Amino acid sequence: MTFNKTSVDTPVSSEHSQFLKQLSRILSNSAANAQDTEWARIPGAGCRLEGFCRAELYSLLREGKIRSKNLCKPGKERGIRLIHVPSLRHYIEAHEGEPTPVSKSKEAGEPKVSTP
Repeated sequence: MTFNKTSVDTPVSSEHSQFLKQLSRILSNSAANAQDTEWARIPGAGCRLEGFCRAELYSLLREGKIRSKNLCKPGKERGIRLIHVPSLRHYIEAHEGEPTPVSKSKEAGEPKVSTP
């Protein structure tokens, strides 16, 4: 029997222990070795992954343009969503030569005015 690191009194099942070890290996890929990271967590609010915010990443996922996995504890429905970073980079490279749309106000050099 293994014990949870946060509480010596709480036993952890072997399935749960294997899940935690697998998750630890995946998440140990920090920004320091981001170049060879294969899987990364969806960024939190205000953070980005390869220049994409979480809303943009979820949009790409819904459209099937990038891969992801959802790691769940045994018996649970919710888990941790991981993005397959090579598929995200492939998406970026596939759109490398495309022109970026610019709004008319930017083209004319006019400031953007918002109406109340």
